Formats: sequence, structure tokens, C-alpha cells
Amino acid sequence: MSAKKHYAFRDMTCLLSTVLEKAKENSALNGILEQKVKRVHVEFFPGENQRKPHVVLRLLIQKGGNVMALQQDGNWESAGSCMFDSNNRQQVDGLDPGVVFRVHKVFKGQTWEMHRDSIISFMYDVEPVHTIKDYVDVVLGKHKDLPDGHKSNLSLFDLAGVDEKTLDGCRDVVSQWVIRLHRMGFMNWAADRIMLDDKVQCENFPQEFHKFIARGFKDLQTGLNRLGTSSLAKMTEHDIPMRFGRFQDLTVERIICYGDFTLPYGFPTATRTETRGNCLIVPCPSTAVDLQQ
Repeated sequence: MSAKKHYAFRDMTCLLSTVLEKAKENSALNGILEQKVKRVHVEFFPGENQRKPHVVLRLLIQKGGNVMALQQDGNWESAGSCMFDSNNRQQVDGLDPGVVFRVHKVFKGQTWEMHRDSIISFMYDVEPVHTIKDYVDVVLGKHKDLPDGHKSNLSLFDLAGVDEKTLDGCRDVVSQWVIRLHRMGFMNWAADRIMLDDKVQCENFPQEFHKFIARGFKDLQTGLNRLGTSSLAKMTEHDIPMRFGRFQDLTVERIICYGDFTLPYGFPTATRTETRGNCLIVPCPSTAVDLQQ
């Protein structure tokens, strides 16, 4: 068993599009990319103005991972997961807009390691096991086994404004990631379990990706999208149609029908669609403004 590597980093945050280049000069990032993924989470977080959720993809690192992170309190913690997050509205640390790569510590005392701030987590067991870098390569279009039509960069993405206070598009880009990862065999289409918190498992919400990705989930007791519900009766779901964001890579072919599954886009009055194999696609260039008018 390899010895744990201790890296002095407090906030492992960079653009997903640059993580491979940065890892060449940053041993901590390189160590993270070498870690093996034990589970994939599609997690819903409280949205702006409680109007819609914010959705991210999290990769859970196998127990016994050999990367330790120095926290602000001076303690060393194991790196527990990596998040692909499309919300860089604040342009963290001066980053340009785009998908952000974040590393999180292990959430101690939790069996399923659901993010503490999430509303609900759809969890996918993975087999065979791949590394964080493998997942990054698939999203960036760099994996050697990607088929034609899937070699574009899905990390160069901007959210679209619903109004002056609300952005949308996170579910759009997560959908395109999941389609590509499913095509590569990196995750299933249906989640293996749905968790409301670390102890409450949900069995009455849909598990297939295309059925849950455009849903909103709310705690009826508090009226807020918050973690900590003690019974399923307190959770409700409702439709929130997906909107298109904007891919900067003009070779992206956004898939809106994947095999027998139709993604629940609510506003894509696209001027042009094409059939590619068993998929219905919207070719770029296509901006969020064009598609939502």
C-alpha cells in the first residue's frame, strides 16, 4: 500500500479546461487526478431565489486515497471528492467563466458522503473503476476511446441568464457530461440509490437520469431547499424545464434525444436539428439566446 502524500493546499480550485496543464506543474493536482473513483453523484443544491436547483457532478474518491489536504484549521484531511461545477458567476480567484474543478475533503461520519449542502443526491456505483483523470479526459474530449462526435470540449461552457438575478444551464451541461460518460461505460443511466441525507434513502422518486434531471426538490417543512429532512413525506418534487447554456467549443453537438431517452429541455426552439446514429442533436454554433427565443 502506497504511503499517503501530504500536500499543502487549502483550496484546490481551477478551471476544468486547464486542470491537465496545471497538474504538470502542481504535484497536488496530479495526485488528485491519479485517484480512483468509487462512485459518481449527481447532486442538487439550493438554487438562486429558490427558483431552480443548481446541479453538479461529484466524483467520490476510493477509501484509502493517498492525497491529504491541509485545511484552514491546520489539520490534515483526506481528499474525498472532486466536483465539476458550471457555476463560476463569482469568477473565483479571478478565474474566467467556465466549468470549475473543485476538490473537497471527506465528510466525516457519513456513510454515503453526500455533500452537506445538497438537497438530494442521485448516486451511481461504478464498475469498472477509472481514475479522476479518465473522467476529466472524457469531458474534455481527450480520452483515446471516445467515438467520433464526442471529442469536443464540454468544459468550455457559460450559464445563460433567465433574468438579471437568475442563471440557468447547469442541468444542460451536466446532461451532456452524463450522456458522454454513459456512452463510455463510466456510469449507468439509472442511479443505484437516491439519498436525502446520509440516513434517509428515497425510493419514490425516479432513478433514470432523463426523468429526474429537470425536477425540483423542496423541503415542505421549511419551504427551503435544504438538507436535513427526517421523512420522505416532507419532500416534494415539481417540474422545472431545462434551458440551454452556451458551449464555447463550436464543434459540440448537443444531444437532446439519446437512444430511447428524450432530455427534458423546456425551451429549445432550435432552428436546426440533425440525426446522428441513435441521437437527435443540435449542432453548434447555437447560442442560448438563439435557442430560447
